[in-house]
Amino acid sequence: MNTYIHNIRSQRRLINFAVENSHQNAKLGEKWKRRLQNWSGGVTLSLCLSALAATQVQAATYSFTKIADTKSFPWRSISTAVINDSGTVSFLVTSTRETRNISGYSILYTSNENQLTEIANSDTVSSLFGNSTLSFSIDLLEGINNNGTVAFKVEGGMRRGIFISQNGFATGRGFGGTSPGGTIDISQASLNDLEELVYLEKNITRTDSVILTRPNQPNVTIATASIPFPPGTPPAINARFIGISSVDINNNSEVVFAATNRDGTAAIYTNRGDSLSTLVEIGADRLDINDSGDVALSNQNTISLFHRASGSLSAIADTSGQFRIFGFPAINNNGKLAFGATLALGETGIYTGADPVNDKVIASGDTLLGSTVKSVRFSRQGLNNQGQIVFLAE
Repeated sequence: MNTYIHNIRSQRRLINFAVENSHQNAKLGEKWKRRLQNWSGGVTLSLCLSALAATQVQAATYSFTKIADTKSFPWRSISTAVINDSGTVSFLVTSTRETRNISGYSILYTSNENQLTEIANSDTVSSLFGNSTLSFSIDLLEGINNNGTVAFKVEGGMRRGIFISQNGFATGRGFGGTSPGGTIDISQASLNDLEELVYLEKNITRTDSVILTRPNQPNVTIATASIPFPPGTPPAINARFIGISSVDINNNSEVVFAATNRDGTAAIYTNRGDSLSTLVEIGADRLDINDSGDVALSNQNTISLFHRASGSLSAIADTSGQFRIFGFPAINNNGKLAFGATLALGETGIYTGADPVNDKVIASGDTLLGSTVKSVRFSRQGLNNQGQIVFLAE
């Protein structure tokens, strides 16, 4: 059903902290000049305009644009952000405002060309669940597509839902609660430009399901896993899988997910039409698929790239050197890859390859807009097809 989120799309002007990039040369891979402006500190959401095609022997440099920070607005925190191809950024904040007994009042924004637009807040999302007396908040930002549609997760009490917002209207795509035999959680939602949304549903019967939703159509279950509990016992149902860890969808309606089979082997699967097929036999904690069907994969030890055209799997970075922990990978339609990682001494950063120096976008200890970066966070939809990266820096 369609639920109107009152007319809350207010607009506020941001101070322009845009930093112009300087092309030394029109060729990709040439250095861009980094220019910095004074920054007051705090938690800052920054848009990085990046040259991701730099050569392996020459480190790329970047120009940075500040989107927002906790010094300029009455916010306690800012989430990692997402970006679409037009450069529109969406992010979630926790405000210092308290209302309806909510100590963590959440507000969802988009920002484009220095214009900040409020999409939803803790008050307006409460109406999405009818006349409930519970207090709800926006728990998670899931993504933004090239139509400007934003997907987000709402929670309140033991109730939760995945919604998409278009022009002030919110549509529920999936709901969870504590009803007997029902869904207890929904997560990892991914939205494409066809307004199709896929997510992982966890059921109280210890089953995980990949659910595909389309506008004005019934939901489709792509795959189901039955989790043995206690470990070593037979699954509750005769499912093909015993675990599903990550899901995504591209603009060709292709769903991809990482799963563990009943014999303990792990693989990446894809759904085209009504059938499942194995892409590559490897486990993944996180993944991202582009419109060519290439898949960026992250697990405890490796960042990998599956090339659909050749059917080959390439290791991009691993923990044999300075990398210790890998975060979200992201791949765009030009085949450019970026990922979050933690180094041996605990430094966090964003990288585009195996060399933590030449392939670094930004990391702890770097100077950003006049201050020293303490930590960096990056999301799966933090890279767009223009080569722009959006990230959270503290």
